[in-house]
Order: sequence, then structure tokens, then C-alpha cells
Amino acid sequence: MSSPPPTPLQAPGFAGPTIVPAAQDPSKLQSDTALGLAINRHLQSIPEAQRERYRGAAGTLTEKNLFDNLAACDENHKNASLMCQRSEALQNALRFLDRFMNSIAIIVQANPDISSIVVDGARIVLDVAIGFL
Repeated sequence: MSSPPPTPLQAPGFAGPTIVPAAQDPSKLQSDTALGLAINRHLQSIPEAQRERYRGAAGTLTEKNLFDNLAACDENHKNASLMCQRSEALQNALRFLDRFMNSIAIIVQANPDISSIVVDGARIVLDVAIGFL
């Protein structure tokens, strides 16, 4: 019995993708992988102080730490951003206007000459603004 010809994913010498666990130091990857070579080359090109910071961070970086840092950055952004501070009030105002748009659309049907274009334009702007917030 002969085996079927290898597919590109089963080609001789193909070991599959390299998956790096979060707790593993990427600078210690096998030097024969493309990722390991790229990381080692980059580490050699940066100053020693940055290299040590990278190695220290690579050992302590976990998924929980990353998400905690993201949550802290998000909270800082909410406090610093003028748009984020005012978005709830703006969203309430836009939703209040949105309540009347169905009634206005019905009224416009009585004489849809030019007013329907204006009302549809306002409807588009209102829908986009509500979707953005």
C-alpha cells in the first residue's frame, strides 16, 4: 500500500506553528525557529537596559496582568477624555430626539416633496451618532 502524497501542511520537515506559552520567555526560544531568530536578532540590536527590562517583563507578563493594565488604561482614558465624560448626556439627548423621528416620518408622508430628503438626512445623522456612542 502506498501512502497519499503529502499535502502542504503534511510536507516533510513541517512541524506546524510554534505556540509560545504566556509564561515562557520568548528570548529563550529555539534559535532554529523564525520567531526565535527574529526575537534574538531584535534583542541584540537594543541597548542592554531595554534588553533587561524586556526579559523581566517577559517573565512576569501574564494574561491577568495584561488585562489589569488595559482596564487601568481604559479607566484613565475615561477620566481624561472630554468625550467620554459627556457621552452619556449626549447619548440621552440623541435617544430623546430619536423617539420623535418615527412621528416626523409619518407626518412627512403627507407631503414628501423636499422635506423627506431633509428628514432622511437627519435620520441618517442621528442613527450614526447613536451607533457611535
